[in-house]
Amino acid sequence: MLPDQQRLVALGLSIAEAGHELGCHGQSHLNAWKVWPWQALSDIQLGYRTLGDAVSADSPFRPPYGKLVLPTWWALRLRRVPIGWWTVDSGDTHARLPQSDEVVKKVKSAGGGVVLLHDFDRQGNQAAVRADFVLETTAALLEAALVENWKVQPLGRLLR
Repeated sequence: MLPDQQRLVALGLSIAEAGHELGCHGQSHLNAWKVWPWQALSDIQLGYRTLGDAVSADSPFRPPYGKLVLPTWWALRLRRVPIGWWTVDSGDTHARLPQSDEVVKKVKSAGGGVVLLHDFDRQGNQAAVRADFVLETTAALLEAALVENWKVQPLGRLLR
């Protein structure tokens, strides 16, 4: 295991020990529509193995790019892994970032939902702007949840 991977696995364990839910997103963020099915399957399995004790064998899986193919879906189904889909894309990876209130409006008009926000380390000249957007949007969504009386919960609880 590479030193950076060791650091991230240790971080995952500390997050899990603090009571937070962790899921798997694969090892290399492969788009299942653009690789062979066995590559996508292998990547999912490697992701769970790398996370080790930080996740259980049936911890939720969120497909990279929101893409699965029948063999990956079937393998997850056999493991009884809940698949974490989102219903509202915050747009945090789009070339033009929306305003946080635009995301809140989408969720309100849908009557709630699962919002896709990325919390990974960002790189490039827009890294700080994008990280700020995620934090601002999260705060705006939590504020709206209080006003609208939405239930905020871990994805795994919603899926089980």
